[in-house]
Amino acid sequence: MYDLSTRKQLARKFASPAHIPVYRQMLQESHRPGRCRISFDGRQLAEDFLYTLLGIYTIETIQQRTEACVAHARYTPQMVSNLAQTTTIGNPEPVSGNAAVRRLAKAEEYPDIDWRNLDNPLVRLADSIYSDRINCHRHLQELERKTTEDTVSRDILEDIVLTSIRHELCFHELKHFNDTGTFLGHHPFITQKDERE
Repeated sequence: MYDLSTRKQLARKFASPAHIPVYRQMLQESHRPGRCRISFDGRQLAEDFLYTLLGIYTIETIQQRTEACVAHARYTPQMVSNLAQTTTIGNPEPVSGNAAVRRLAKAEEYPDIDWRNLDNPLVRLADSIYSDRINCHRHLQELERKTTEDTVSRDILEDIVLTSIRHELCFHELKHFNDTGTFLGHHPFITQKDERE
């Protein structure tokens, strides 16, 4: 494979924040750690992921995979853009004030969930988790602004870590529900006994 210097150069040259979802999937398939990371800097996160992948694959293989994912509609260009935004703290969630646009974004990202069937308690739960994902993202943005100060308290750092974990749990639960029709059961909304509690 490549030596460390070459991997670093290739990662700088070819990494793209738009391909972060594909990088994550490849890391997951390779059972590599770090695939759940989020970051303030989407460019740096893409470089880190690509650097790790270059220890397993050639740059040609990775480029073919990213092109194939887009070409075969596993990720449409809009989905790639949206997903890249949701994996970096500094970018806004792909949600506007218009409810129709929000439903479209959810339907594109998780096409196998029947978002209109709110009579189904599982779909209601998925909708709540999706809303929680957005709220976590906004909270992380607020926390990011606080980290620009000269001193950052331990409470803020702890809040960042816990909110990041919860944010990532939302992604995993929604993806698992989209793919299998069941939840993993790790998100707090699921571990609670009922919706009222």
